[in-house]
Amino acid sequence: MTAQATAEETGAPTMAVGGRRRNLFLVANNLEEMGGLQRVAHNLAATFAAAGHNVELIGIMPHPSALSYAPGDTYRTTVLYGQPAPPAWRPRTLRDRLNLRSRRRERHRRRLRRAAVDRLSERFRSVPDGIVICTQAFAMDWVHEADTSHLRVITQSHESYEASRGLTPASRGSARYTRMRRTYRDVDLFLLLTQHDADMFEREGFNNVGVLHNPLTMYPDRRSDLSAKTVINVGRYHEQKNQRALIDAFALVWRRHPDWRLQLVGEGPLQSALREQVDALGLGAAVSVGGPTTEVQARLLASSIFAMSSDFEGLPLVLAEAMACGVPCVSFDCAPGIREIIADGADGLVVPPRDTAALAGAICRLIEDADLRQRMGAAARRNIRRFAPVEILRQWHEVFDLVER
Repeated sequence: MTAQATAEETGAPTMAVGGRRRNLFLVANNLEEMGGLQRVAHNLAATFAAAGHNVELIGIMPHPSALSYAPGDTYRTTVLYGQPAPPAWRPRTLRDRLNLRSRRRERHRRRLRRAAVDRLSERFRSVPDGIVICTQAFAMDWVHEADTSHLRVITQSHESYEASRGLTPASRGSARYTRMRRTYRDVDLFLLLTQHDADMFEREGFNNVGVLHNPLTMYPDRRSDLSAKTVINVGRYHEQKNQRALIDAFALVWRRHPDWRLQLVGEGPLQSALREQVDALGLGAAVSVGGPTTEVQARLLASSIFAMSSDFEGLPLVLAEAMACGVPCVSFDCAPGIREIIADGADGLVVPPRDTAALAGAICRLIEDADLRQRMGAAARRNIRRFAPVEILRQWHEVFDLVER
C-alpha cells in the first residue's frame, strides 16, 4: 500500500489549499517500522502534499524492518543516519571510565550525531520559512539541536499522559517524559490526542498544549462481511501491546469455540516468546503469530473481530482502521483514547484493563451473536468517518494559522 494510494483511498483533498503554499517537515524516529505512527506519518505527508503543500518526511535512523512505505513522487523522504547509531555510553565504574575502546566508540557516536543534526539543519535551511511537525520525543532530541530559528515547531505525543510518565507496567523506566520536559515546553505548540492528556500535561506546567486527532489512513469501498471465523490483532510484538494477555484470553475463547482462530500480525522483540506461549498452551492450530505486512486493509477485511490487549495507547489508529473496514473491536480500557474511538456497546466493546477473562467474554459475545456483530460492524464503519482526512486536514490548517500568528 503506497502512501499516495492511502491519501486517495481516504478521500484526502487533491486540490491546492487556499492561501499560500507552506513548507512542511514531518520528523519521526524512523520511516519503515510496521506501526500506526509510521502509517500516520506517511498518510499525513501524502495528505498535506495532495492539498498543495511542499512536504518532506524525515526519519532519524533507518529501521531494520523489511516493511516499506512507498511515498510515490508527492513528497520527499530523508533518513539522517545511514545505519542505526549505537546507544550513548554511560560509564558506571572507574574501570568503565578507563575503557579506551568504549571512549573511542562514544567519540564516534557523537560525531555521527553532530553530522545528523547538521544534515537536519541543512534540510531546514533549504526553505525560507515553514513548519516542523515532530511526531516523537526521541526524534525531538535532534530537532531541538538543529537550527529551527526561521521555522515554527509543533510536537506531538501519540501515547497517553500516564504512559509518557512511566505509570503503566509496560512504560516503567521510560525516558520520554524527561525528554518532553527538556524539549517540548518551549515549542510553538504541543499536540495531544485527547483532551484528558492535554489537561494532564497542562497541570504539569506545559502551557502550549492542544488536541488534534490522527486521520484515517483507509476507508475501503466495501466492508468485511464478518463471516470469517477470525479474530485479528495488528501491532508490534512489544510489552506495550501485551499480546500475551490476548493469547491467554483466546485460550478461554477456544475452549468454547474451537472452530475460531486468532491471527496476530506484526514484528518485534517478543515474537519468539509469543510463539512459545502459543505452543505451551497447545494453541498451535488456533493461533498464528505472523510477520509484518503492507496489506493491513486486506487482513482486516478478511476478519470478523479486532481485539486489542495493550497496556497503554494514545488514540490507536489500528482500531479506527478496523472500524473503517466494518470490523467491530474489543479492547482493554487502557487509555482515554480508547473510548474516544469505541462507543462501548454501540460500535464495539470495552473491558477493564488487563482483565483477560473479560476480554475473552467480550470476544465470545460477538462470536455467539452474529446479529450483534453485524450491527456493531456497520455502526463502527459509520461512526469512524469523523476521522476522515478532509476534516482532520481542516483542523491542521487551523493549527498552522495559529502558530504562524
